Amino acid sequence: MTAAEAWDAGDYELADKLRHKQVMQEAIRARIAAQEQAQEAVKGRSAGERRG
Repeated sequence: MTAAEAWDAGDYELADKLRHKQVMQEAIRARIAAQEQAQEAVKGRSAGERRG
């Protein structure tokens, strides 16, 4: 069940919990993406240092 479905069914407590869980998952995904970008940037600098 999604947060919207819970809300429509009148289960506002469940809707809040599901929405909170969704927000936390999105934050984790964003943090992982940022870490991956930082690692790629470091790899790029390291490769450039070897060439230069």
